[in-house]
Amino acid sequence: MDQADISVETFRPHIESFFTRTTAEQWTLLQTGKPDDVTKLLLADLLVNIISTASIALLKALGRAGVSVSMESVRSSLGDTLEQSFSPGSSLKSASLGRLTDSITEEVTDSVNSSLCSAHTTSEEPAPSHITNPTKLQQMIGFVCKVFKTSAAKIKGLFKHGHRKPRRQTRSPQDSADKLIRSPTGYSDTSVTTSSAPPSAVSDCATEGSVASETSAAEGSIVSETSKVVQEKILKVMDDIIEPLLDEVPDTEYSIVHSESALDIKGVADDIAKTIIEEQDMDEEDSSDPKSKRSNKKSWRGAGVMIKNLFAKAFASASILKIAAQVTKQFKKETKRRSNQSILSLMSNVNSLLQLEEKPKGGSDDGAIQRLKNLSSAVLKFRQELADLLYLHVTGVRNLERNLGKVTTVSIPRSHFIMYADIQKRVVNFLSLMIWWLNNQVTCHMKKVTLSLMDTDSLMDTDSLPTSQAPEVNVMEEKAKEQAENQKKMYIAVLVDQLATQIYAQSRVDWACSDTAGTIQHLFDITWAEVKECDITITPKTVKNIDKAIFQDLRKRWPCPEMVLVSIRLREPEGVNYIASTIKSHLSKKPSAISRLFSSKR
Repeated sequence: MDQADISVETFRPHIESFFTRTTAEQWTLLQTGKPDDVTKLLLADLLVNIISTASIALLKALGRAGVSVSMESVRSSLGDTLEQSFSPGSSLKSASLGRLTDSITEEVTDSVNSSLCSAHTTSEEPAPSHITNPTKLQQMIGFVCKVFKTSAAKIKGLFKHGHRKPRRQTRSPQDSADKLIRSPTGYSDTSVTTSSAPPSAVSDCATEGSVASETSAAEGSIVSETSKVVQEKILKVMDDIIEPLLDEVPDTEYSIVHSESALDIKGVADDIAKTIIEEQDMDEEDSSDPKSKRSNKKSWRGAGVMIKNLFAKAFASASILKIAAQVTKQFKKETKRRSNQSILSLMSNVNSLLQLEEKPKGGSDDGAIQRLKNLSSAVLKFRQELADLLYLHVTGVRNLERNLGKVTTVSIPRSHFIMYADIQKRVVNFLSLMIWWLNNQVTCHMKKVTLSLMDTDSLMDTDSLPTSQAPEVNVMEEKAKEQAENQKKMYIAVLVDQLATQIYAQSRVDWACSDTAGTIQHLFDITWAEVKECDITITPKTVKNIDKAIFQDLRKRWPCPEMVLVSIRLREPEGVNYIASTIKSHLSKKPSAISRLFSSKR
């Protein structure tokens, strides 16, 4: 094996990045041996990057030799670089530093050998394919904490702490949900128009009706108020999770993540609010009934699973967008600025691939989480799938066969080999970090929410609700309806875009070389007018799967794909209206995904 080019400078960027991303307060906690959850995440990220960087350097030195390496040879290649990186200038070797370097050396050895084995079986160049063991990673975090504690004085003089101001202080997730309306073509942001109904009209609407309707309004008020408190508690923890992951993501994409998360949180919070109210009602009826207590525990288990899935979905989305931002920054010439629609599609595809869009079975099954915890056996598959999704996203390349649902490998031009390898490396690092996070942090975050929610007396006090609150509730309902309509509008835009992709692909017409914006905009306008008033709810999963079925139905009317394309490009009223009606028909065939999400638990 040639001598690997590894020195203290090899790891220095990762160490500097860690300190830049931590605040003085976090460093103080770390010195006391009690790092907060954010610091632990940043330490895990630091260690994963160091292991990856060392592995790639060794693989480069080995080439395609295909000979496995031993821990002794890896330790020889690393020399004292790890010791000098974590404890610069120190001649004393502590037990923690020794264990840390041994653990990193072991993981690097496993990573290199795993990559060599994979390259031998697939005839590819050796590339990282090893998931860092989450238990070992957790142990390494403990070692680093002890090392930094003893080396605090020297480290403080070498690195500067960051002064991050969380963007959540200047832009709340709810504001993002209200303000971010993506145009059908996905290239501009416009403001949501708030309800123009005069207060008097809302008040009249709230005060009319029978005693039964007043009772229903009061119950709705309790649910609404409780849901708002639940949302606040979830959002607070959610921010702690995704803030460190979004530090390199542009403001627009940051807003999209928060907007999508806020909409997801509202659905979960509404269901949890009903659980809380039902639990209080059962306690008032018979607090001594053991069946009642068992039912309550089961309900809270289900709520915990929903919250964990919600957090996992946000973690994955934020991490993937961070990778996209990093790759775009590093490879400016090879990448393009992507539309909001493309960002939404990427988030949806990633969560679908990781199966985080699926409903927990039975209300308390965290199957998706368990699958991801044991992802190591399928790492090559996920590495390729995620790397392909990210590559297509950052380059703007349309892989037509992939859009048509065929299992193919994305064709990477030679000029993009280095960028694609970088994406693969970042994907494996993300998988290592996420598996560690699912094994060590997601449950803690979930418990922060559920434990605070179990004190139902502090969440809802029906006596404290003013009688004049109905108008406010109605205004909130209007706002919620408006947000739902905006989301539906965006999903229709994505669906129209995907359907157009199908049509162009089957017609063998290069989408990129055609003036498609006006054509797609017209098709969207007609389709939106057709479905706007329909009682349908669309999810990312709906958009992902339904365009192919719609296209097959269009083939029954037109003899060939080219005729479909001619019809929409000429904007023939009969043809475009038929397409819009077909889309409406497919969207109306089955119950909405959101309705199905909680119906089995009510």
